[in-house]
Amino acid sequence: MQRPGARTAIALLLVNPFERSAAIARSGNFPKVLVLSSNGAVREASLLEDTSDGIARASLRLEPGDSILVYTDGLARLAEQRRQGGVDEILQRSAGFAALSNAASIHENVLGAILARDRWAQVDLTDDITAVVVSFTGDAMATRQEVA
Repeated sequence: MQRPGARTAIALLLVNPFERSAAIARSGNFPKVLVLSSNGAVREASLLEDTSDGIARASLRLEPGDSILVYTDGLARLAEQRRQGGVDEILQRSAGFAALSNAASIHENVLGAILARDRWAQVDLTDDITAVVVSFTGDAMATRQEVA
């Protein structure tokens, strides 16, 4: 999608708890998709672009306790500007903490590492910052999945 002076990126994430899978599609380079496994490993989802429509797609197999972090380029740029490393590095450094047991704690930890509380009011944002975390509990009959 093109707009005058900008490009719009669109992403879709579908989680199927019955099949323990997730399907991802996006246009453009962002948002990025990281998977935090229940064992603490962090990996970027490898999306393959279909040249006929320009949409990149991937399918993921999920295990109970896995979480998916979807984030925009604004978050990645801010992490780089503040010399925090990449978002994947921040998530990897945080992965060992037992407190990262649900979507809200992962979301808070990643954003907290980049947007230091004492500097939050002074942040001069030049781009949007979006981060969504979906935690897969493994319970297909759960009334809601954990999302932050």
